[in-house]
Amino acid sequence: MRMLTREQILNALVRDLGALPWALALVEGGAAAWGRVDQWSDIDLGLLVEDGREQDTFHAVEACLSVLSPVEMRFEMPQPTLNGQPQAFFRLEDAGPFLLIDLSLMKPDREGIHIPREIHGDTRIHFDKQEQVRVGPLDASGREQLREQLERQLLTCRRRFRLFQCLVEKELARGNWIEAHSFYMGFTLRPLLEVLGLLHRPAHATFATRYIYYELPEELHPRLERLWFVGQLAELADRHREACAWFQDCLGLLDEQGVQLPPESGASR
Repeated sequence: MRMLTREQILNALVRDLGALPWALALVEGGAAAWGRVDQWSDIDLGLLVEDGREQDTFHAVEACLSVLSPVEMRFEMPQPTLNGQPQAFFRLEDAGPFLLIDLSLMKPDREGIHIPREIHGDTRIHFDKQEQVRVGPLDASGREQLREQLERQLLTCRRRFRLFQCLVEKELARGNWIEAHSFYMGFTLRPLLEVLGLLHRPAHATFATRYIYYELPEELHPRLERLWFVGQLAELADRHREACAWFQDCLGLLDEQGVQLPPESGASR
């Protein structure tokens, strides 16, 4: 059986969605926006649609894809989603498990849709009927909002870390290894990644493990892997102490230099 290609799926969606009067713009982010498309990349799309057309759009997408291949699975995210945008995933029988279509629906805005390159990369615009989408750097107001957000994140991260290490410690003392490990992952390693993100990738400091192999310095990868993959139960207490010490070192650097913004990404388009 011949498998569908990324280009075949995209071409069909651009053609059919572009013909819908209520579909105003189609953009592609994810791996394509960062120049990292490989054989495991999904298709990460954002579609600007008129209000009230969400279900019409999802049905139209499924109809388009059904011409290419049987739709093996359609999953619509429960509302409200984290970003407030209706979102659905489609998996095609003839495209394999990795070439998912991840579609989010955007709502029109009187000021247009600004997609900051520092956060979302060089987002591709497949069509934009009313020229409402702008991909470009954060403006002065956006950079100030990002600075305030990062400073709030640092304050919250600092307090949460200090407060909740006792959860790891008490479950270690009780010999409740699974609970101790769960708290270690959530309340020790997660905030450690946040402060490392604030130091090395401020635009994605809230992205947890996402993109860390691309965006954190390569020399940090073995150290993180050592903390992440605890081979023996008896090692967990030592790894917890190491992670706590690293977290404090990161805080010291952030206190010394302050929260830094990502470099400006270049001209708008």
